[in-house]
Amino acid sequence: MDKNLFYTSKNLRLSGSLSQGRLHLEMQVLINFVNTKNLPNTYLFLKKHFPSVLKTECFNEDNLNFEKEVRSTEIGHLFEHIFIDVLCFEKIKFGFNEAVFNGRTFWNWKRDAFGKFHIYVDIKNEDGIFLGGAFTKTIGLLEQILESNKFFSTDKNFLPVEID
Repeated sequence: MDKNLFYTSKNLRLSGSLSQGRLHLEMQVLINFVNTKNLPNTYLFLKKHFPSVLKTECFNEDNLNFEKEVRSTEIGHLFEHIFIDVLCFEKIKFGFNEAVFNGRTFWNWKRDAFGKFHIYVDIKNEDGIFLGGAFTKTIGLLEQILESNKFFSTDKNFLPVEID
């Protein structure tokens, strides 16, 4: 089963496809910064609106848990964690007792444009039914995070959009 996903706004451009048990998302951040250290309201927003993501398991060079890592991490990595947590919620809401998904985020700005992330999530094809809802909800949360931080930014290219 192949499943394609697309989204674009003034802040982000995302495309992805599920094939052979792996979802590959390409995210292009369209604002001038790519790290949550430039989005200081991120932690408080998540703590208030989506606290479970702060408890997700995270593997990083400094061995920080995600609750600490989220304060200074790349926007693509933030998307990965939110997406995986939302996927778990979607699967459990459907009636499953548990849900586990693994992901990794990569970037190489010598090869790719600045702000381009490659997000990979291991997902069984039968779990593909949860992708659309999780993708839409994750984008909504990320756009809300960007919106909640717009007053902290002095970047003239930071133009968050509203999500219905």
